[in-house]
Amino acid sequence: MEYIEVLEVRPIYLFYGDEYAITWQEGSDSDVEFGFNLLKAVGKFASNAVKVAGRGVSCVTKPIQIVTGEVGKVVKKIPIVGGPLKAVFDVSYNAAMGPVNITIAIAEGKRIDKVVMSHLKEELKNFKQVAPYAQMVISIVPGIGTGVSASLSAGLALAEGQSITEVLKAGAIGAMPGGPLVKAVVTMNVEIIQHVAKGEKVDLKTLSETAGGIASSALGLPVAVKNALMTGVSMAGGIASGKPIDKAVTDGTIKALPVSDSIKRTMTEATTLSLDLAHGKRLDYAITTRITNVVKTLPPNNPLHDSVKIALAATQKTGGKKGEEILCAALNSGVSDILLSVGAKTLPPNVQKGIKTGIALGSGVVYQKVRKKHIGKSLGKLTQSSIELAKTSPFFREGRKIAGKAGPAATHGFDLGTGLLQQQAKMYDIAVVRNNMKPNEKKGFDMAVSLRIGAVSHPKPANISPAAHAGYAITVGMQSYVPERKVEMMKTIEKTPSAITGATVAVKEIAAERKSWFEKLLRTLGLRK
Repeated sequence: MEYIEVLEVRPIYLFYGDEYAITWQEGSDSDVEFGFNLLKAVGKFASNAVKVAGRGVSCVTKPIQIVTGEVGKVVKKIPIVGGPLKAVFDVSYNAAMGPVNITIAIAEGKRIDKVVMSHLKEELKNFKQVAPYAQMVISIVPGIGTGVSASLSAGLALAEGQSITEVLKAGAIGAMPGGPLVKAVVTMNVEIIQHVAKGEKVDLKTLSETAGGIASSALGLPVAVKNALMTGVSMAGGIASGKPIDKAVTDGTIKALPVSDSIKRTMTEATTLSLDLAHGKRLDYAITTRITNVVKTLPPNNPLHDSVKIALAATQKTGGKKGEEILCAALNSGVSDILLSVGAKTLPPNVQKGIKTGIALGSGVVYQKVRKKHIGKSLGKLTQSSIELAKTSPFFREGRKIAGKAGPAATHGFDLGTGLLQQQAKMYDIAVVRNNMKPNEKKGFDMAVSLRIGAVSHPKPANISPAAHAGYAITVGMQSYVPERKVEMMKTIEKTPSAITGATVAVKEIAAERKSWFEKLLRTLGLRK
């Protein structure tokens, strides 16, 4: 088939490298490449994978893939049968993510806008270029809510999407709207949080000499106020990475704050209590009384008052070690909120939003590093789950055989793809697994992804064998992928005669649907009666 390239855009690619160019392509019927990709059709393969991950197969009565190959929103109605990917991680994952999850839980329903959060997660599936990604983050993240907890929650959402490290390398901060001060404050927050997460020395002199500290100088703040901002961010980084606070840093910063002595004493007491709890001190009557006094001495509109009051109520239900963790998180996030509010008070509104964005991006990098480590440790479990599924499901068994025609590496890639998509995998998870594969493993992985997309978004055709069904599902599932990858997969399908039968059915269906759509488009444009 001959393609006529009408438009080509060369963005900075954030996912799968050159496999996600955005092009307008048109061509005639073909048994391999069948049809055309319209603008954003290329690049939907990965987002389709996220949409179908963990969902039941063969549940629909009619196709839910639109003409460009994108899986429609109705996919949300298909039941989820797989658990979250973290279910296959070992217990150390929950331990690493515990502090931030508790901090967010304290603020759930009060300071975190779940509608905005849902919108952010949906948007993350669609961005392949740096500039639109940067604009989306700076516009949506600040709307999630107030305080450190909201920014950390936004970071968790961002961590589900593209590799934030790669986004930053590609120049996301430089692409952010709002001017140099916004870029400076985002840089400051991202760099300080990474400094803390690495376990490097944290004191005001050291922080001021980091890339983040140098960036903070551009804000033109008095030293005490700038230190409050840097210390507040470092505490947020400590929550994200599970690192305890540095009492010398917090006490020195608090002492210089332009607030009343009463607030200073209360903040210092809060950091003392937080460190005591972090070092294993039990939540006994004396500690509880001291924490209660922290609440009593603060005005109701103070963020520390708010956090600790909610946490105290929660500990009455949980108690024990869990209660200690909840109060430790509440004390840290509350003090961090005060420091950040002092540091941001005189800054323009768009720069204040940049503070939230920087914390979200910085903490998102931390979360992704933790997740990547645990994905690597779980590859054996994912492979085994695919092998076990093939024993009980003729459909997946035949799909595995088809991929295996490309060699043992392709079988291994297929197993990883199948095991991964049995769970509720996110964009980042899929990228981490696939991007560390060899070429033939990637082919098997792509066939597993195509198989899942096709089986979730299309009903099983009548009167075909499991092998033909697998060939059909892989073919319809690969629609939104780039032509060269589709060619490779179709060549592998051709090695299994029964699979060719299903693939032929799929190609004819796709060609008919796209011809019908194109006819409608021409009539709409007045080019055909």
